[in-house]
Amino acid sequence: MAASSLFPVLSENNPSLEGVTMSYVWYEYYEAVVLETDWTKMHERIQSAECKIHDRQRVLSEDHGGTPQERQAIANALNGMRTLQAEVADWQSRQALRASETSAKASIPEQGMRPNAI
Repeated sequence: MAASSLFPVLSENNPSLEGVTMSYVWYEYYEAVVLETDWTKMHERIQSAECKIHDRQRVLSEDHGGTPQERQAIANALNGMRTLQAEVADWQSRQALRASETSAKASIPEQGMRPNAI
């Protein structure tokens, strides 16, 4: 998935999502997910971001604060990370399949490499 679909409007000077300027802790964790390039770290980054987002959602539900734009940005971030999590799971299963194929090939002797009969 392209980072642009998860992180549609981002500039270094004015980070925003769907036109909402972000200044929340959860957004920093979400940004780390979107900018991560190491697939082996992606699951951990997603879990951290989801935890921070859920913390923020609890605060919003207790004090009925926040803006509709932030609530929509949170929903968009969670949806994007769910999609990314599915892609990470697919990548991990492909990696596991490759590893098992490699080990299976290593354990099968090549044809024509039979011991010489005397």
